[in-house]
Amino acid sequence: MTHADVRELIPCYAAGALEQEEAAIVQDHLEKCGFCSNLAREAAEVVHYLPYSADFRPAPAGALDRLMSAIGSGSAPLAQPEPELQPIEEAVRAAPARRLLERLSSWLTRPVFAPVAAAAVVLVGMAAWNFSLMGELREERRQMGTLQTRLGEQTHLLVMVTSSSTVARPLQGTALAPSAEVRLVMDPETNSAMLMAMRLPPLAPDRIYQVWLGRQGARMPAGRFAVDEQGDGECSLQLDGSVHSYDSAWITLEPAQGGPMPNSPGVARGVL
Repeated sequence: MTHADVRELIPCYAAGALEQEEAAIVQDHLEKCGFCSNLAREAAEVVHYLPYSADFRPAPAGALDRLMSAIGSGSAPLAQPEPELQPIEEAVRAAPARRLLERLSSWLTRPVFAPVAAAAVVLVGMAAWNFSLMGELREERRQMGTLQTRLGEQTHLLVMVTSSSTVARPLQGTALAPSAEVRLVMDPETNSAMLMAMRLPPLAPDRIYQVWLGRQGARMPAGRFAVDEQGDGECSLQLDGSVHSYDSAWITLEPAQGGPMPNSPGVARGVL
C-alpha cells in the first residue's frame, strides 16, 4: 500500500470506520512513516472535537421518568413518543418540508452519526489542504522557471557585454514609457543580440513586451519578455540575418502570446 493509499484512508481510520484488516495495514504504515503519522494525529483531533460542534438539545419532558419506569418494570414500553420521534412517513404528512429537513438534520447530528460526519469533515479538509498545497507547488515551480530563465539571459548578456566585438545601441522611451532605459546589445562575431530594459511600466497578467527589428521598412518579431516589479527585464533576440542588416528596433505592449504584427504603439524605439 502506497503513501497516497494510506492518506486516503486516514480520515476513516481516525473515525474508526475501517474494517479490521484495513485498520491494521494503516496502523502498520503509521508506525513506520512520520509524515502520515502526523496526518493521522491531526485527523484524530478533529474527530475528537467534532461531536462537541453539535447544538445542545435538552431531553424531552418526562424522558427520565419514562426511562426509570421502563427499567423498573423490566420491560421497554415507553410513553407516547415525542413528535420528533415519529416515523418519517408521519412527519412528511404532518410537517412542512422545512420542518422535515430540520428533523433530518438533528438526527444526523446525533452521536451515532458522529464517526460518519467526522470522516466527511476530515476528507473535505484533507482535500482542501491537498488542493492548496498543489497550487503552492505549481506557483513555486513557475517562479523557479522564471528565475532560471532570467539567470540564463543575464549570464548570456554578461558574456556578450565583456566581448570586445560587442556594440550597444540605445532605444528611447516614448510617451507611454518616458522613464524607460533600453539597450540593444549586438555581437557581430557570434551574430547574436540581446535586449536589456529598465524602468518600463508594469505588465498586466495577460500582457507581454515584444521586440521588433526593422529592415528596409519591413518589421519582424524578434523576442518577448516580461519585467519585474521595478520594470526591469531582458531577452535574447532571434535573428534571421546578420546583426548589421537591421536598421531599427521597437518595443510594443502585446497580448501574452505575442503576434506576427504589432497591435499597439511602441513604448521604446531606436535607430540601429
